[in-house]
Amino acid sequence: MVDLVDRYRAAVMDCPLRVWRIEHGVSLTMAARMLKVTTTTLTKWEHGGTPNTEHMGRIARLLEVTLMEACDKWAQWESTLPAA
Repeated sequence: MVDLVDRYRAAVMDCPLRVWRIEHGVSLTMAARMLKVTTTTLTKWEHGGTPNTEHMGRIARLLEVTLMEACDKWAQWESTLPAA
């Protein structure tokens, strides 16, 4: 069980949005404002939730990639999350 928790924590650290926030020194609150969502929503996404298409478009613009690239990055990241 501990291994699963450790793997989950490690995977969360690799969330594309979280990585962008850390690299750019942007807080969770500021990123949520930039994406026009609540911090609760952003936290859910960074812990394995899937944004809808509209939100993914906003994330793509923030990451400065195309919508397709953002979706691909997100899918690749989600595939690293351990199954519960």
